Amino acid sequence: MQIHSLLMIRHGHVVVDATFYPYDGQAVHNVASVTKSLMTTLIGIAADQGKLNLEDRMVSFFPDRSIANLDESKADITVRHLASMSSGLDCTGEADERTLQEMVASPDFVQFVLDRKVAWQPGEQFVYCSPAIHLLSPILQQATGMTALDFARQYLFEPLGFGEVMWPRDPQGYYDGWADVSLHPHDMAKLGFLFLHQGRWDGRQIVSRRWVDEATKVQVTTPEGDEDPYGYGWWIETDVKGASARGRGGQYIYALPDWDMILVTTGGGFEMDEIAELLLAIFSDSEEPLLPNPEGVARLAAAVDAVGLPPEPTPVAPLPDVAREISGKTYVFEPNPAQIDSVAFEFDGSSEATVRLLAPGRPQGSAMVGLDGVYRFFTGPTAALRGSAAPGSTDRPSSWSTTALRTTITRCSSFASMVTGSRSAPRKRPTMWVRSLWAGCNSRKHRSHQGVTRSKTMNTKYLLVASLVGGLITTVLVNAPILNLINLLLCAGFWIGPIVAVWFYRRLGGTLTLGQAVIIGMLAGVWHGLFGLVLSTLGLAGAGSLLNEVRSFVPAEDLPDAETALTGVGGMLFNLVGVAIDVFFGFIGGLIGGAVFRARRSTV
Repeated sequence: MQIHSLLMIRHGHVVVDATFYPYDGQAVHNVASVTKSLMTTLIGIAADQGKLNLEDRMVSFFPDRSIANLDESKADITVRHLASMSSGLDCTGEADERTLQEMVASPDFVQFVLDRKVAWQPGEQFVYCSPAIHLLSPILQQATGMTALDFARQYLFEPLGFGEVMWPRDPQGYYDGWADVSLHPHDMAKLGFLFLHQGRWDGRQIVSRRWVDEATKVQVTTPEGDEDPYGYGWWIETDVKGASARGRGGQYIYALPDWDMILVTTGGGFEMDEIAELLLAIFSDSEEPLLPNPEGVARLAAAVDAVGLPPEPTPVAPLPDVAREISGKTYVFEPNPAQIDSVAFEFDGSSEATVRLLAPGRPQGSAMVGLDGVYRFFTGPTAALRGSAAPGSTDRPSSWSTTALRTTITRCSSFASMVTGSRSAPRKRPTMWVRSLWAGCNSRKHRSHQGVTRSKTMNTKYLLVASLVGGLITTVLVNAPILNLINLLLCAGFWIGPIVAVWFYRRLGGTLTLGQAVIIGMLAGVWHGLFGLVLSTLGLAGAGSLLNEVRSFVPAEDLPDAETALTGVGGMLFNLVGVAIDVFFGFIGGLIGGAVFRARRSTV
């Protein structure tokens, strides 16, 4: 069972605070859709301050945007509808939240949601729609003039004493309103405590009691037999009085006033139903206190310590053929939701393997992977590929196991098979193969995270700068009039320029495939040819002007025979042919540069 932590607080006292190996409780944990409960709480605080009203219309917060499919029904959607999952926007939670996946693949999350058609009358039907609730983040920013994180920090996180918070942003810089905030389990419990005590914390009203009451009562009825009723970002419990914030994979906050209890869990893939019976079994009498039981307390403490310990190492199983095949090679991914540019594995026959990951805007990360059933821990850029830490926070520790390794190998196998021609997957058509070579991970729609802002054209910029530098270097070398070395420099220029372009691209942080190296080389050849053409044209024009001056006082018969060549178009035609030659040599240079760096990456 992939439970990572269990925290139980009753009557204001911590009853159980357990972390399960490999999670140690020191790092923040992705809380998935618990973010929705956090987001609606911020909306409630803003409403308490008069910054917005639940009846404000959605479209009123986006006056500068052109909205598709704008009809009367869409114009009637309010903040209340978004917060209660009843906006009526065309959205589905089926097929792993297909609409959410489409939004994440779009260049502008907000525009994607605003442009959705209205499938149901707003307020009439519950549809679990993560994209719709994401709009609460830009709405909060528009209403308050503060980002969701800044607003949360001032009015929620700091008053409650939150520690580190990690919160990713969408391509336009809005903090994700639907998921993926990372919090410490103790800070999750503080949010539960706030709702358990009607919005009060340490004698201070953080969010109004009215908002807590409204957020934790039924706002829209869910389909019968499907889900519990829904409030504003909180699920309403039906078996016992209370409300819960829920996130995929085992992230839960339960605030249960009848038991005066807060229950918090984090996990890597479990449902509350899997542990509910075990938890209920510990309740003997919710009204009367238990008799003193020091032996029981000692056993509980020992059990909590035990679940945090690593298991004994197991013998390493023989490596499969695919492990030997991929060891030492670097595989470059097509654009993917995990935002991983490339991955490399090294197996040396020991109980550990090495994995190297490259993600957009991050330095290459390296980590050891346990093949003996024991996790290896590390701190660094690969610990959090999607999000980025809030200012002043530290890198998150992370861990890898054989399971994670096996998952990564599976995810990259299709691309690896396409390149190597493995029998496990059919080859793509040549045109698709070429397209995939260029795609690599460089046409990705990059996302923007707190502290890290990346342009969607970042890699295109790298490509153009690299090829421009290569072309300039080639031009300088070819036109350098150093005695009889000109021919040597001519040959060297055609080859060195593209290779330097490849090097420059890599230095800028670009992830390079052989196909991309070839394209860089060819562009470098184009640049050089164009520079040469411009220089020749300027040289011809300058020579013609000089001859005109000379012609005024020197007889024509004494002029050099080169006049015709200097003022004619022969030189232009020659240089146009030269451009084609430059492109060819750029192709060769790109092949050499790409081969050099492919070999270098597979050994680094």
